[in-house]
Amino acid sequence: ERNHPATIHHHHSAMELPESPPHRRQEKLSSAELERWLQSIYLRYNPSLLPQVPEFIEKHKDTESLLVESVCRKYRVSPPSGWYKTS
Repeated sequence: ERNHPATIHHHHSAMELPESPPHRRQEKLSSAELERWLQSIYLRYNPSLLPQVPEFIEKHKDTESLLVESVCRKYRVSPPSGWYKTS
C-alpha cells in the first residue's frame, strides 16, 4: 500500500515534506493561506498560540518553509495542501 508523501509515518522520527516535482514551479502559499493553515493547527493543538499567528507569519516572511516544517514536526501534521519543500 502506497501512502501520499505527506502522510505521517509513525515509525519515522522526523516528518519529511514531499520534494517539489521537477516539472512544477514552486508556488508559495499566500500569507492568508498560511495563516488559515496555522490557525487550524493551533486551534486543534495549542489554542493559546492563536493570537500569535500573525506575528509568526511576519517573523517568517521569507522563511515560510522553516515555519511550516517546524509546525509539521512539532505537531506531527501534514503540510498545507500544495506545499512543497523549497530547499
